[in-house]
Amino acid sequence: MKAYIIIRENILRYFDRRSILVILGFGSYWAWTSSAVFSESLYRHSIISTDLVQFAQFFALCGSAMAALLVLLFSEYLMTLLKKQLFISTLAIMSTLSICLSIISGYTGNVAFLFSGTILTGIMMGLMIFPYALLCAGDHLKRGIAWVSASISVGISFQFIIKAIDPAATLVLTALLPLLGAGLFALWITAEKSQQASSPQTKLQTKMLAKRNADVRKTDTHQEHSESGKALSPLYELFGLSWRLLLGLFIFSFVFALSSGLIYVNAATVEFVGQFQLLAQLIVALSICFGIVIFQWRQDILFKAGFLCLIAGLLILPFVPTNLTFIPAIILMSGNTIFELLVWAILFEVINNNCTATGFIAAKTVAIARLASGFGIFLGALSGILYKSSTLIDSTLTATITAAAAYLVITVTVLILTENHIRGFWALIRVSVVKNPNIEELCAIVAKHYELSSRQQEVLVLLAQGRSVPYIAKQFVVSENTVNTHVKRIYEKLEIHSKQELLNLIDDEKWKSQSIIDTDGVLE
Repeated sequence: MKAYIIIRENILRYFDRRSILVILGFGSYWAWTSSAVFSESLYRHSIISTDLVQFAQFFALCGSAMAALLVLLFSEYLMTLLKKQLFISTLAIMSTLSICLSIISGYTGNVAFLFSGTILTGIMMGLMIFPYALLCAGDHLKRGIAWVSASISVGISFQFIIKAIDPAATLVLTALLPLLGAGLFALWITAEKSQQASSPQTKLQTKMLAKRNADVRKTDTHQEHSESGKALSPLYELFGLSWRLLLGLFIFSFVFALSSGLIYVNAATVEFVGQFQLLAQLIVALSICFGIVIFQWRQDILFKAGFLCLIAGLLILPFVPTNLTFIPAIILMSGNTIFELLVWAILFEVINNNCTATGFIAAKTVAIARLASGFGIFLGALSGILYKSSTLIDSTLTATITAAAAYLVITVTVLILTENHIRGFWALIRVSVVKNPNIEELCAIVAKHYELSSRQQEVLVLLAQGRSVPYIAKQFVVSENTVNTHVKRIYEKLEIHSKQELLNLIDDEKWKSQSIIDTDGVLE
């Protein structure tokens, strides 16, 4: 019974009404990008050749990189726009327009429309991810990684629907997905404003979080670099990310894109393999989501699992028959999905611990990470296509390439793991351990749970600190009767009858487990 209560509380903590809107909106984004760029759903009956479509889709990746560069260069201005519903709606309309151009090109064979549509799709793909990424990163309870894994699961479910329905319906649904995401984003903004209006203590929690993050960054930076005797690198100062993390992003993305190209060279049926990869991605994303929410899985263990999947998939790929290519495809997709989710975990921790309240650095952090991974995907996919089009294809060369890719992954990982101040690749997450949250933080969590007003929360803090009614009245310049009325209503909401019960309630371990700074992310 106790385990059931804990599981129920964890689920309710991670998934409330507003987070469901974020998950569905982000899920529509993943489904749209997969249908528009990373699959042939839009071009099932296109009169344009598949090779030309694949070539045009490279320009979508270039467009996504251009969008990330725009965010890097104009982050302060774009951050202001990304918080406005009108701008999000404009991006959604442009995304739908890009799909319309691609649809027209498929029916008419117009190459100019094809490239215009794919480039515009890439730019919108690069911009539309920022509102959702920053929503997840900005959650003060650090639930973002669970939201991303859930949203990927939703996106893959949409993908199965898109692949199963009539081609004409596929075109309509793909075109409408960005508009669906914009509508869900609008609902989230409305729900957020409503929550802030009904819970004034949210502002206090935000201020507390900003102050703590500033202290954490100052303390951690001073300790780490006073020990190493080194100054912060300009890259870290600008983006909050070390060169090691960016190198890891690039190499892992490059290797996965290259291996995907090799899989499709050897596969007897590309569509068949793609279905298995989608299913593997769905299972892994759902498993990680519930593993984090219910069992509090550690990120270093997840990385080891993903690392082993990538290495195993690369090593067995050259030796499986063409009719069994789906086996290494499943293993590689599982490893890549774990890796992608952990990248988001790192970004959210970096943003949460190091970025300013305005989100100015947050946008840059996401943008530089997207550039590193996008560049790796571009070069890996290009290498796979060049290999596919060459006359040198044989099992020996494929084995050599996959072995070299596995060696590259191992080398980069070992290079990172040998650093003295890093206990693992994913220990690049800068987490501050706070085992005993202070009274103000515990009272803020209790106040939110029991829906206390702003003044009731302030009174609760003073009561928890052992202050008397006359003292509280003097602090707030009100009568003792007014304070007694606040105390009575607090007791009623908390369903307690004495000050000792109040202290016992606040000291409950379940509130400490929900402290704003999460101790579960520390790697050992």
